[in-house]
Amino acid sequence: MVFVCGTFDAAGGKPSSIAQELFAGFTAKALCPGLEEFDCTFMNGGSLADLEHAAHKAASAHVVIWLANVPNDHPKNCVRSIKVINPTCVLVTSKRSVEKGYSIPAVVQHALELHSNLVILFTAIPSQAKGRYRAQLIDPLGNLFWDGTSMTEFHELGAVLNLRVSYLLSIRRMGTVKAIGSCPETPPQEEEFIKYVRSAAHKFAELIPSPEAINRFVGNASFRCSHGFPAVKEDRAIYVSRRNVNKQDITMSDFVPIIGEADGKLLYCGDHKPSVDAPIQVRIFELYPNIRYMIHGHVYIKEAPTTETVLPCGALLEANEVWEHFPEPDQEAFVLNLRGHGFIAGSNELSTLRLLTGGMVSRPMLESQLKWVHGRLGEVKPPELS
Repeated sequence: MVFVCGTFDAAGGKPSSIAQELFAGFTAKALCPGLEEFDCTFMNGGSLADLEHAAHKAASAHVVIWLANVPNDHPKNCVRSIKVINPTCVLVTSKRSVEKGYSIPAVVQHALELHSNLVILFTAIPSQAKGRYRAQLIDPLGNLFWDGTSMTEFHELGAVLNLRVSYLLSIRRMGTVKAIGSCPETPPQEEEFIKYVRSAAHKFAELIPSPEAINRFVGNASFRCSHGFPAVKEDRAIYVSRRNVNKQDITMSDFVPIIGEADGKLLYCGDHKPSVDAPIQVRIFELYPNIRYMIHGHVYIKEAPTTETVLPCGALLEANEVWEHFPEPDQEAFVLNLRGHGFIAGSNELSTLRLLTGGMVSRPMLESQLKWVHGRLGEVKPPELS
């Protein structure tokens, strides 16, 4: 793990007392036995050369916690390149909402752009003395895992950060790789489904608060090809919406064919990667041979059953959650709310899918997941601070 915090500048920088307390809580295994132990490089303030050295170490770390404060006249590209160079790491970043205020949707969008797994939002406390801050631990789905203002609470925040990071490291995902040959020449005709996806996406946009500029689009849709094509089994002929496409304007050309697996990765056709949730939806299609259409959005469906686990995007456990609620392979339709995430629905008939998803309601922004936190942190408290 690489933990970078404090101020970095030409004068040698300075350490952050808040970040120091976060790190102390993160490594306080004696106080909370459930915390994971990491081989850690900790850097609290320093020169700009030190910052470059930290970025180099982050390129091969499993966990990168990047809370560095860098002068505005210095390029801040270090954090933007971390997930480009090291896409499989768990990345925690920060957003300072002090001199300039940011809305929660803008913070979430910022986390999505950086591909952060978690973000710590720091805001000033107007009624308190200068230098007092509120810290909130948020994920890119708008879930709140911690909210506190005192040094004691920042110590606990470090422990919570350890718990969530460790959980994210345990989540199994599946990658995708471009296929060579054996790809369909003519896409199937599913215009009615495409129209439905566009309509649902417009509803998502009404229910999900968004910043003015959106660079990452969430949610996805998929369907099973009814005819198959050469060299591909019909039950694996799956089309999934491509990654980061605006579903309000989606067309058939925005759906990516999935034609099988190789070396533990999904094989897709074309120049665009499928949605990060493609492996989940392919797995669900395998579990339910009668399901033909599927859609996933970051809103809830009124009166639908809801899972207990707070899973991130791309977690294969999502397919298990669906199976636990609908354990019949001949299932012809389902709708399930994914706690802290949204919903997923599938059906063999488009008309049924429309009915299942008719009761869309917005998710809270921020959605509290403090129950998840307290269930793991227990009653352990840090010692009194001097």
